[in-house]
Amino acid sequence: MKKILVLLFGLCVSITAFGQYDSWGDVPERAQQEFIQKMKQNSPQTLTSDFYLIRSDFGEPNTKSILYNQTQGKLYYQTPGILRLEATASTFITDFDKSTRPYFNSNTFKILLSVIDASIYQDEKNFEVSIQYWPSMNEWRVQLTPKRKSYAKEIELIEIYFTQDLLNIEFITLHEYRYDTDINFENQISNQPLDNKLFNVE
Repeated sequence: MKKILVLLFGLCVSITAFGQYDSWGDVPERAQQEFIQKMKQNSPQTLTSDFYLIRSDFGEPNTKSILYNQTQGKLYYQTPGILRLEATASTFITDFDKSTRPYFNSNTFKILLSVIDASIYQDEKNFEVSIQYWPSMNEWRVQLTPKRKSYAKEIELIEIYFTQDLLNIEFITLHEYRYDTDINFENQISNQPLDNKLFNVE
């Protein structure tokens, strides 16, 4: 009987340990501060990247999500706080929301800027910030719950995922009230000279 109890106890411990180390978990305060410092160090002076934006509804379990629009293009960033999003191709499947075609409103710009310059991770005035780590996958993500009304009326949650070396943002998901927007980044080039004409307003 004792052997059985010992075995059951060991199994419970193993399952608990597996659950702890094979899922997302909040990191301690010290690790959060180290993460924020690393993101600040990695914040580029300039950045060029391909981006792919896909907007779809939530989709019920075991059903296919409805795609509303998809956009691809180039992102150009230059410190301090200058951002250009250039859509090179767009496909609009429905007229679900004509006001965002493509989906680059002022809040999207502000969020992208603060993600790139790493200021968003300490923006406690506008967001509740949760930094999480998945040990077995060696992956990091930041979850941001908007506090500010202009954000909160549009977005329930922002999730930011990173490459394993924490040098680049892999993708951002905006969980909105009617749909989700995924912005993926590829072919990122940091700290290379950019033509100032890219940021001229005509």
